Amino acid sequence: MRTSKNAFRLVLFVALLAASAFGQTNELTASEASYREARRVLDAGLAAYGGLDALRAIENFTIRHEGYTVHRNQSRRTAAPYERTPLGGTLIVETRRGRLYHDNKGSYPGGFNWHWGLMSNGKDAARVTYLERRITSTQPLPPQLLRGRLRWLPHNLLVNAHERAVQLRSLGRANFDNRPHDVLTYANEDGVQLTVYLDARTHLVSKFELLGSDPYFGDSVQEIIFPGHRAVERFQVPTARVTKIMGEVVEEIPYAEVSFNKTYGDEQFKPPAGFTAPAAPVENPPVNKLAENVYAIRGGGYNVLAVGFKDHVMVVETPGGDNTSREVIARVKELMPGKPIKYAAVTHHHDDHAGGVRTYIAEGATIITTPGLRSFFERVAAARNFTLNPDTLTRSPRPLSLETLQNGKRVFADDAQTVELYDIGSGPHMDEMIVAYLPKEKLIFQGDLLNRPEDGHIAPGNATTAHFADWLKKSGLVVERIVGVHGPVSTPDDLHKAVALMKAQN
Repeated sequence: MRTSKNAFRLVLFVALLAASAFGQTNELTASEASYREARRVLDAGLAAYGGLDALRAIENFTIRHEGYTVHRNQSRRTAAPYERTPLGGTLIVETRRGRLYHDNKGSYPGGFNWHWGLMSNGKDAARVTYLERRITSTQPLPPQLLRGRLRWLPHNLLVNAHERAVQLRSLGRANFDNRPHDVLTYANEDGVQLTVYLDARTHLVSKFELLGSDPYFGDSVQEIIFPGHRAVERFQVPTARVTKIMGEVVEEIPYAEVSFNKTYGDEQFKPPAGFTAPAAPVENPPVNKLAENVYAIRGGGYNVLAVGFKDHVMVVETPGGDNTSREVIARVKELMPGKPIKYAAVTHHHDDHAGGVRTYIAEGATIITTPGLRSFFERVAAARNFTLNPDTLTRSPRPLSLETLQNGKRVFADDAQTVELYDIGSGPHMDEMIVAYLPKEKLIFQGDLLNRPEDGHIAPGNATTAHFADWLKKSGLVVERIVGVHGPVSTPDDLHKAVALMKAQN
């Protein structure tokens, strides 16, 4: 009898153990369930693009693209609709050898035409400017730049996600473009988190997203949208690439032609013959003393003018973002200790000229701008959505103090110094544009009116440069030095040469 009871107990124990084990294998954790759903979606996407093995067998792809740049934060306007300029070129990427060729041609408002090329043999890289037939850089190609070009075709995005499967998670279903989408996310090799939307019916990628921080308005989503697909050879490829930042279009690039596995020789990934080798940059120290209590301070690759008055400092230009502004402010306090930054003037609203303005608001400076930009900077100062990258104004809130030029001019003076601010009026680049003139030093500070390359050579100007030269002649100001936000210090003679070179090109 005892043996029978023991046998029953043993059978019961084994049954309970089996049930427990069965339960453990079927009750997935949240991470496992999320991964498995993401893996299902990913595998369906890879199949829709031709299959993982076929995609991995692609040795290179070529995209010829013709579209538009939409100039958010670089337009004459501070709100949509922004100015649009043509953008086109050819992209070649060798996926296995890491070789890259990208020819790109476009412009910024105001006659800032550009045509550059990027070539890499997988190890060494070169950047060239076709308009001047110059090699501007021979630095190695940053890995993230190649990864970004690979993502011009979404199948590379999915292959990358497959290689990073341990990072893969599902975010469930979401609607995009009035259609249901399966959404997955993963982190690439740099730790950049990408969110990918795959059409629930076709399993093709409609878009992917990245989170970032806009210097003016904080947390922002960058969307790279593929609005349609077509068959090329055995693969599905996008018809276009559309980029949005904070819901605003910044690029529209239809793919005029897509091809795979063309034969390219080594010369394709080298700079063109006959181009001038890069010259050494002109020495541009972190602090360039222009006169007593007058400095050009280098921060984030930009020049900022700092002028010391008897009991305060005026800064002209607030470029880049919070990090650049904090760097410049720290340098100002070293150079002129005990003097607060009372004023920060901005030449115009483009983010490479005013993107760090919030830091100066937090510093207590009064922002000086033109009447037409008042409402824009009021919106910038009021922005509160800085959770990804809290800036100085978020951490130390302060109300905006802002003043504008009246009748196109304002003079700041005391016993120590004089600064005259002028609105040079509507030009090809902006409707309102400030320059700062120091009469005692015979010096004028400007942004984008004369952009001299870092190696110091005189490049052809543009319509904006010619407009500035005309204004300067009519102003009657005595100027010996022209200090720019971009590039080394120039002279009026350099300005005239830049205009002459532009006219010779035309």
